[in-house]
Amino acid sequence: MKKIALIQTWLGPLPNYFKEHLITCSQQENIDFFIFTDQVVNDASYPNIFINYITKEEVEEKISNCLNKDVKLFSNKHTCNLKASFGDLYKEYIKDYDYVGCYDIDTLMGDLYNWVLPYLGEFDVISTGGKNYHNRISGPFLIWKNTKTLNTFYKLFNIEEYLTNSSFDSFEEGEYAEKIKDKWKVKIIYNSQNLSEDNGKVIFNAVWNDGKTYCNGVEIMFYHFINKNHTTFYHIGNKIYAMYKKNTINDFYWVTYFSESYSDIVINLIESIFKYSNRKCILYSVNFDYHLPNKFAHNGQFIIKRIDIEEGNIDSRGRDENIISCKPSILFNVIDTFPENKFVYIDTDCYITVNADGINKYFKDLENYPLINSHIHDRIFTSGIVEGEEWTSSVDILAKKMGIEISIFPRRKTNIIVFDKNSKWFMKECKEIYNKYKNTEEGIFALHDEDTINAMLSKYKMDKSLPLCDVERTNQISIEESIQNSDFFSSDISQNVKLPKHTNDIITFHQLKTQEEFDDIKDNYSNSVIDCEEVLVTYSNNTIFFTKNSFFTNKIIDENVNFVVKNLKGDIITRLNNQNLFHYFTFYISNIFLTDELYIIEIVKTNSKGKIYNNLIKIKK
Repeated sequence: MKKIALIQTWLGPLPNYFKEHLITCSQQENIDFFIFTDQVVNDASYPNIFINYITKEEVEEKISNCLNKDVKLFSNKHTCNLKASFGDLYKEYIKDYDYVGCYDIDTLMGDLYNWVLPYLGEFDVISTGGKNYHNRISGPFLIWKNTKTLNTFYKLFNIEEYLTNSSFDSFEEGEYAEKIKDKWKVKIIYNSQNLSEDNGKVIFNAVWNDGKTYCNGVEIMFYHFINKNHTTFYHIGNKIYAMYKKNTINDFYWVTYFSESYSDIVINLIESIFKYSNRKCILYSVNFDYHLPNKFAHNGQFIIKRIDIEEGNIDSRGRDENIISCKPSILFNVIDTFPENKFVYIDTDCYITVNADGINKYFKDLENYPLINSHIHDRIFTSGIVEGEEWTSSVDILAKKMGIEISIFPRRKTNIIVFDKNSKWFMKECKEIYNKYKNTEEGIFALHDEDTINAMLSKYKMDKSLPLCDVERTNQISIEESIQNSDFFSSDISQNVKLPKHTNDIITFHQLKTQEEFDDIKDNYSNSVIDCEEVLVTYSNNTIFFTKNSFFTNKIIDENVNFVVKNLKGDIITRLNNQNLFHYFTFYISNIFLTDELYIIEIVKTNSKGKIYNNLIKIKK
């Protein structure tokens, strides 16, 4: 078996993930790690990990002796440019190894040896990369045969410029890498890191378990903390998780509920909230325990709450009538549990848009009853619910029982509800109405909680509502298309319909009942907007940087966009107008003085002002 020595030199404080990194290194077969640092390292008693104390001055002395000239490192970070020299600098440590090389400590190492095993002996140099992107030697993992010629190959270049100059380049990935490929047999192992082959995106979602590392469920060679400021990790039991670090704000909570039969579908709504919202979400699982997938289980954005609902009659579609009509009970419970919060209820057959967080602008209109999404019809007629009638308005059946007239138009559809504690009485009475009248009349509650809530609004003459906030069964935001393709063709469009003022007011796609329908949304809509992981926003030296985390090769969006920074009140702080999104990888606004707080970041189309990105940045001075 061929043995490998991996070397790292690190000066200055070690990162918070170093302990977890060492754990992943300790599981390696036939690979030893030599770490040279000026830090005291505890809890590192692993047989294949050797911690060696070294000062900056001693590092400088070693490289000076190797180059026969006096070298002073510009900074501690410039040790990264020494990687190609490690076989020479530390030659006394590596005599017994077949291969020697360098690596990064901002990694969760997978089963390294089995990834490189097919290429040992045949190739002089082995590294990792991507076939479409990053098709070159990569500093996070680079090994070469332990020969004097390869160990000293770096001397053919002016490496001291990389060590003593203020500019910070990766020596081993530049000129050195190009010459290596010309002279030696080099193997780049593709698809081995957390880099997407589709668009070059750095993927955050990873887990290390039992000596292997997985990214989006697929085994990789190692996970690289490339975007450290935007990455968080959790060590739970024997597993280590890495994921995107999400900033959230508690001005409102999303709320939804679902039975076990919807547990495979609800993940799509969860995914969209993660991509496009900076608010937390309370997930009510009805009569069963729900467990989130790893990517969402530990990031703090999602709260699981089980609620038990008494079983009722089964309808013609095999659904429990008590469960599909329990929305008022759910909303009553969430108010009881979180009385000081505001909420936005959303159905599980939804997939939110990049505009969704903007629904908070309607909270100022709340009184003592909820604001509900506006339908485009005054009434909904359903077939086959009353014997002898082709089409029936079930809400009128309920209204007659209650002794009221339906007078609030258009009808409200309860897939989106804005509410707070002042709506508690409303939800309580809705529960009482359902329990009083269920099963008392043929066709009653055919449209479940929606009939109940619409009857309540008419009973108390509550005419405030949200505008139409959703589009149904389409993969592009189009108000006109949503109206034209309405399923309720037997009903006339209301003269009172409350349309949104702009497509930025559409917060969700709706009526998605199958995974295929969700996939259609994700395949098309996701390519027309930018999610939270695709543009990373940082603030440093009074400058805001907008950095693409992808090459956007699959995006179908306008080239010219505006970058907008707002405070939480929605006031514009600064903006960068009319930028070609595809010309550059990083955009910035300088001389911006921000305090220690949260700011809204938006990217909008220059011409239409349509929003394609929404996120929060947390400033730490």
